[in-house]
Amino acid sequence: MTAQPRTLYISALSGLALCAACVPARKFEEVKTQQEQCEVGFTMLKNHNEELIARITELNQVLSNLTKRYEGLVTDTAVLGKSLRLMKSNYDALNETYELLLKNNKEMLAGSRTEADKLREELQNTLNNLLKQQDSLNLFEGEKEVKPKEGEKSSFSPTHPIVNKSGDS
Repeated sequence: MTAQPRTLYISALSGLALCAACVPARKFEEVKTQQEQCEVGFTMLKNHNEELIARITELNQVLSNLTKRYEGLVTDTAVLGKSLRLMKSNYDALNETYELLLKNNKEMLAGSRTEADKLREELQNTLNNLLKQQDSLNLFEGEKEVKPKEGEKSSFSPTHPIVNKSGDS
């Protein structure tokens, strides 16, 4: 081929390629509008994603705080439960000791009353013996009989409060 037809051939091919490669203006505008819409949508989704990430971070902090409080409450409940069981055990032991103390106190009071009655009876017997001995001593020595005159009372009287068995004073 000569230079002229060759140039013509290249020009024709170039023109054909140019025609085939050209996009109509309407199609170009549609694609451009779609690209702008996609960029706006992408920006909106990106902003929404950032907001959601911030919200997730915030909720994770709240969850962390609630978890710490929950663990604290569980520990506190365990301590209070242990304390309550110990206090109940101590209360039961104290109540048992109190019941034993009441029982011992009743026995001791009953024993002291019996002992007081015995001592009162012994004192009465001793006093009676002393009065008898004094009377026999007075008779033995030949002294006057110890008889109280009318209106006088003997200092050793069976109705004396110490001697009186009934405990009246």
